[in-house]
Amino acid sequence: MKKKYYSWNDLEKASGYIVGQMYQDSWRPTYLVGITRGGLPLAVMISQLANIPMFTAKVSKRDGNTVQIDPQIHKDVRLGADILIVDDINDSGNTFQIIWDELGLDNIEPGSVRFAAMTENISSEFGHVSYHWDEVNKAENDTWLVYPYEV
Repeated sequence: MKKKYYSWNDLEKASGYIVGQMYQDSWRPTYLVGITRGGLPLAVMISQLANIPMFTAKVSKRDGNTVQIDPQIHKDVRLGADILIVDDINDSGNTFQIIWDELGLDNIEPGSVRFAAMTENISSEFGHVSYHWDEVNKAENDTWLVYPYEV
C-alpha cells in the first residue's frame, strides 16, 4: 500500500487555507469543535489563526459508537449557532456521520454547522464537508495517510 506523508508545514498550510475558505464564504463560526485525537492539531491551529474559541468532542468506534460532546454544543446547535466541526480526515465518513447524528443535524438549518478536514477522501459516504485542503480517492488508489503527529 502506498503511503502519503504530511508535514507540520502542510498542517499549517491547511489551517490557513481552511480559514481562507471560511472568509471567502463570509462565514465565521461562533466556535469550533476539534475531534480527538486527530482533529485537535488542525483545530488548534485554526482556532489560533482566526481567534475562534474551541471545544473538543470525543468519538470512539472501537466498542460501538460512543460520543462525548459538551451539552452546551447540543444547546447551541438547537439555537442556530454557527459551529465548525474539525477532524484530520473525512475518510469513510463514519466519524463525521456519528457527530451529525448525535447533534441531530438533519433537523437544523443547513450551513449553521459545517465540517472541515485537512484531507477529504472524495469516495467518502459523508458528503457534508464544507472545507478541506487536500483530496484523495481511496476507492481508486488505496493510500495510507500519515500525519506529522503520528509517531
